[in-house]
Amino acid sequence: MRIALIGYGKMGRMIDSLALPLGFTVVARIDQTTDPGWADLDEAEVAIEFSGPAWAPDNLLRLAERSLPTVCGTTGWEAQYPTVAEAYRRQGCRLVTGTNFSVGVNLLFLLNRKLAGWMNQLPNYDVALEERHHTQKADAPSGTALTLAHEILQRLERKTQLAPPSELAYRPPAPEELTVGVVRVGGLAGTHRVLYTSSIDQLELVHTAHTREGFAQGALLAAKWLRANPGIHRFEDIFEQIVGAK
Repeated sequence: MRIALIGYGKMGRMIDSLALPLGFTVVARIDQTTDPGWADLDEAEVAIEFSGPAWAPDNLLRLAERSLPTVCGTTGWEAQYPTVAEAYRRQGCRLVTGTNFSVGVNLLFLLNRKLAGWMNQLPNYDVALEERHHTQKADAPSGTALTLAHEILQRLERKTQLAPPSELAYRPPAPEELTVGVVRVGGLAGTHRVLYTSSIDQLELVHTAHTREGFAQGALLAAKWLRANPGIHRFEDIFEQIVGAK
């Protein structure tokens, strides 16, 4: 499969290094600091977009205009998602977005949904989230943490909303609020933690990224899946189908 890499930073280079052994040919590498006219995209069958929240919406609209199926792993642009999704829908073009393309993190999503459903029957457990990233992380809380939070809110009836981080400096969270702790320090690759605590014990789901290779593998899995499946999808919604089809 011929792919184009949009936003040739650390993630783009990681995907590039894994592409050939996994049966992909990179036909375009577009750096966000230049605008080469995107001429090489004519050869691509799928675009993989990992740029940044400032560039992703415009990139995606341009890719939709070209009717080029797209996998987008950039986060922090969720407010523009309806506009982008409508552009792809209008063109009849395929799109997969995700808050995290890591294979391990998407296994965490599956476990998080299952555990929240079980814990709904065990009201003696409280729950909270924590995420840790490097100081260059552009969004906070991370898109991954927000996905984990929304999955819990959909399944745990005693939690109805996120606690506003700005208010927690002067008041404790209300019982119905779900808290998301954020740490930004050094060069951390990224850790996400779901904590269930009772007076008896504590249960944790934890994922720690050691490298970006898991993100790259997931993006390539999504590109292969997208070639055969029309529509607009969230990676976390189709992940079980992808790994189940392997």
